[in-house]
Amino acid sequence: MIKYIALIALFSLFIFCQLFAQEAKSLQKQKGFLSINEIGVMVTNESALYAGTNAQALSFHSFNAYQVVPSFAFGLGLGVDSYPDRLIMPLTVGISGNILKKNITPFYKILVGHGYNLSKNLSNNNNWGGADINFQGGLVVNPSVGLKVYIADSKAFILQLGYKHQESFIEQTVRGGSNFRQEVTFQRLIFSLGFSF
Repeated sequence: MIKYIALIALFSLFIFCQLFAQEAKSLQKQKGFLSINEIGVMVTNESALYAGTNAQALSFHSFNAYQVVPSFAFGLGLGVDSYPDRLIMPLTVGISGNILKKNITPFYKILVGHGYNLSKNLSNNNNWGGADINFQGGLVVNPSVGLKVYIADSKAFILQLGYKHQESFIEQTVRGGSNFRQEVTFQRLIFSLGFSF
């Protein structure tokens, strides 16, 4: 993990030096369709919880929006979060924007929505005492900040740090009619890389 973060930092530093070495026109998109696509690692200190010794998770996400001005865009997000014991697809609405009018700029993104659990439901499974197991998703909140490095007109690499609050539920119906509901809230820091156009 540290090796990957170090490589990302060195790559970013190289790009920054190249861009600072030359005076260039602004490459930021002024208006129109915006797409931010990223892959990230969600980390936590909850390694002993939630089905296993490795509670880290992967996240793939795409935010597609209409950009009104460089500092504000609104749109929809869709992704897949792969937790150790379940697969969740967050569907969100959100806003994003650049903070500076430069080719290297901090940016923000705030997403809120619902995560749909894609894990397979289990029926009459002996490992669960002959119960029917129903996996469900819940509220997702995902604010983040990052750095955009523009390399061409409207195209930028992104490096991002965020926080994800993801609710999930397991409903268990045991033979005989009794019900059991387990609520799990995943709280993760997300380090992600991506591309914006």
